[in-house]
Amino acid sequence: MQGPRLFSNALVFWWCASTIRHLGVGGKSTDSAVWAAHKNAMQTYLPLKRFYTQGAFYGLDETVYAHTLPDLLESTVNCFNLDAKPVEKQIRFRLADIGLPAGKIDVEGAPFAVYGDEITLTVLVPAKGHVLVRLRLQRKQQVSADGDDASASSRGPWRRRRRPLPNSQGRAH
Repeated sequence: MQGPRLFSNALVFWWCASTIRHLGVGGKSTDSAVWAAHKNAMQTYLPLKRFYTQGAFYGLDETVYAHTLPDLLESTVNCFNLDAKPVEKQIRFRLADIGLPAGKIDVEGAPFAVYGDEITLTVLVPAKGHVLVRLRLQRKQQVSADGDDASASSRGPWRRRRRPLPNSQGRAH
């Protein structure tokens, strides 16, 4: 695989990120478009790094890979196009195929449709390019007896309310 388009679309970066558990990137391209694409890809990758280094890997086909974190009920789906022209892909799978339980999902990065327990993503992948799609299972909203939102969140239920810490005399400040 060669050519400037291969690198300016960060195809190799995302292919490596998706298939190599611990990614190391070195060197700087002399082509400013390639360097900008790699910097942009790394900025996208870093917040998602845990999906790639600790997530379960699922190959939906030769050019579609999912990385799932079951504890977050989330998955990233990487769609690759190795051809020299753009391609529209219809990717069909069940949540169980990528390690997620059945339920309603939010999808970021592609239009989608749900037919029973099957999901179809419609992805337009640029020539020698990559598209990243993120799936999140919707969590049920629960309300506790005191009216607080008791649904699971990144803060955890133990930090629902912030109370001032007492000062040395036992009074809140």
